[in-house]
This record gives sequence, structure tokens and C-alpha cells, in this order.
Amino acid sequence: MDLCSNEIHTNIDVVTPARVLPSFTFFTFVRPMKKSARPQDWVGSFAANGGPRYLQIVGFMEQAISDDRLKPGDRLPPQRQLADRLDVDLTTVTRAYTEARRRHLLEARGAAGSFVAAPKVDLSQVLDLSMNIPPPPAGIDLDDLLRQGVSQVLIHSDADLLMTYHLGGGSSADRAAGAMWLQEPLGRIDESRVLVCPGAQSALAALLLSQTRRVRWYWLNRWPTRDC
Repeated sequence: MDLCSNEIHTNIDVVTPARVLPSFTFFTFVRPMKKSARPQDWVGSFAANGGPRYLQIVGFMEQAISDDRLKPGDRLPPQRQLADRLDVDLTTVTRAYTEARRRHLLEARGAAGSFVAAPKVDLSQVLDLSMNIPPPPAGIDLDDLLRQGVSQVLIHSDADLLMTYHLGGGSSADRAAGAMWLQEPLGRIDESRVLVCPGAQSALAALLLSQTRRVRWYWLNRWPTRDC
């Protein structure tokens, strides 16, 4: 590689010296410009009754993108060059490019030109799994149902007791209720084998810790350490 030459060509980049100081040389890395998509590859023929020509040009783009003749990132020819190719006014091509950008078919990158835009991804149907929140039941006044439920809980429980910290793993009454709830899908379960957790994350953390404690002990006791 000759650093004294004006340009250094590689398979990926074109490297040109930007500034030379007595002890340091700074280089500017420039990605090679992608060639413009040839108009004959995607431009069709104007129809006499096809509407305004600028909209027909947009239709050519849409059809070429649909047929995969134009791909995201392809550089379109300059507007004046395309106008000469189609034998139309420059204003017609300018209106076509503007409409194509409005439809998110093209994106302008300043002096670099116009490029086929990447397809827009509709995120409206993406599910938010950050929190496990069940959907509200249909046809039910959830606020009134919650008020009734809280009232029933307060009738049989002390509010001050509910606000205090509970026993880790649940009380005997909690474990008995859990065993009864699990009896139908799993059969009879000993209450001592039921663990009550304040939430799903706490339950998963306890499960992981119970399964990794032995591995951690083995690693700490079986791997000798060396003095540095």
C-alpha cells in the first residue's frame, strides 16, 4: 500500500488524504457511491388516458418496487437526466419525486440524490410485553367490580394487617388456598410444597436461584484459586 499516492483503492473503500502534518497523516474514508438505477429498467410508457404524467412516473416507481426491479437503497437518476430520458419538463419529474417522497417511496439525501426508501414497518399491532397486564373484560364495569371485591376483602380482613409485610413463602392459610387451587389441574398437593410469591418475577427469581445454588457452590469449591 503506497501512502504517498494521491488515492488508495481497495475493494471496499476509497481512501483519500485529507491533510498532511509533519508527523501525522489524516485520511478521509469515503464509501463508493451506488450507481443509479437505469431508467430503462423501471420506466414504462406513458398512457394517453393515464392521468397526469407526474403521477404516471410515480406509478412506474411503485410498480418497479413491487416487482423488485427497484430495491431499497437504489439511487434514482437525477431529475434533469430523467426528464431528458422521458422527454418531459423538469417540473414534471420534480413533482413526481415530491409525490414519491410523500408516499414514502423515495428519500432525499441532499447532494447525494434520491434513493428508494426502505419499507415502513407498521408497529401499531406490536404487543407490549413489558408488563403482564390482562385486558379488561368486555361488558363489565371493572371499577364497580374492583370496589365490590375490595369491600369483601375488608369485611373479612384487617386493613392494617393487609398493609404490613407478609411472611416469606406465604402463611399456612395462603399455602392451603394455593394447594386447593392447584388440586384440580395437578391433583392433591402437600401444603408444605406450596410456595406463595408476591409476583411472577419473584417466583421466577426464586426458581432460578434454587436451581443454580448447587452449581455456584460447586464452582466456588471445586475451582482452586491462584495467588497473583
